[in-house]
Amino acid sequence: MSTVIAPSACPKWERCNAPLCPLDPDLFKRMMRNDEPVCYYLTEAVKPDAEAIFMGRGRTELFEVVSALTRIFHESRSAEQP
Repeated sequence: MSTVIAPSACPKWERCNAPLCPLDPDLFKRMMRNDEPVCYYLTEAVKPDAEAIFMGRGRTELFEVVSALTRIFHESRSAEQP
């Protein structure tokens, strides 16, 4: 991932209560419970036409970071499958 954005630059930073932030450089050192909230942008990035929506709202860099993490997650989940 080449794009780095500070977590405090997230548009939802002030109100977010998700324990894992895709903008957190230490993201992969952290854990969350199943009952905890998920980052709004992580859930939006996997929807159809997400890239166009992010770009239309001027959040291209945010999309790049979040979509890279969703790819990493999916790849790791696929590797775990027998």
